[in-house]
Parts: sequence; structure tokens; C-alpha cells
Amino acid sequence: MTNIQKEEKQGEVVAPVAARFIRMVQMIKCLQDANYVDVKYQNIRENLIDHVVDDVKAMGTERVEVRLELRYVERYKERKQYECLEEIHKEEIIDHLAKLVVSDEKDEAAISFDAYVWTDVVKLRQEEKI
Repeated sequence: MTNIQKEEKQGEVVAPVAARFIRMVQMIKCLQDANYVDVKYQNIRENLIDHVVDDVKAMGTERVEVRLELRYVERYKERKQYECLEEIHKEEIIDHLAKLVVSDEKDEAAISFDAYVWTDVVKLRQEEKI
């Protein structure tokens, strides 16, 4: 069962910024598959890694909830952790860091739209292995 299916089944309410983060992490994992070695896919993957790493680096240690997950924050703020992302690491990032993501973006609708689009892209990749 994919994370998307788990969320839909459990009826979890996920903040749009966290949902977008989750989908980006899922796409980073998907795009490391041999089917996506083309430069255009790898450029997308590199951009996603940049965004996710920036989100993790922006997690302020003055927040109690960040300090509680500090070992994950410290580990996954390093870009090299995403070079060959294992399933277990993807799950750690999603389970421990997605809830900590904050955004300076003021347009909540744009963040929600991003999350929605990434959800569809991830579903396509997981179901059809395009």
C-alpha cells in the first residue's frame, strides 16, 4: 500500500505544505529508477532534491518539535542522503520530517495546487510505471 493510499484510507488531514513535501520525496525516489536516466528526468529530480533539502535546512531548532526529530533533520539536510534514496530512508523522511515543514509562501492555494499536481504525478508513476 502506497503512502497516498494510506492517507486516503485513514482519512488523514495533511497540511498542504507537508503534502507537497511528501510528494516531492516520493518523486525523488521514483525518479532514481533506471527508467528515468534521461537528463530531463534527472534535472527534475535534482530540483526536487534542492527543494526538499532547503525545506529541511529551514527547520528551526528553536522549535520543540524540530528538536525532538533533530537526528533526522541533521541527517536529511545533507544532499548526499538523496543520491540513492532507499525505501526505509524515504519513509523516515516522510514520517519524521514532513510534519515539520513550514513555508514562507503566502499563497496557500498555490501550495495546495502543487500538492495536488504532485499527488497525481506520483500516482501515475506508482501505478503505471511510466
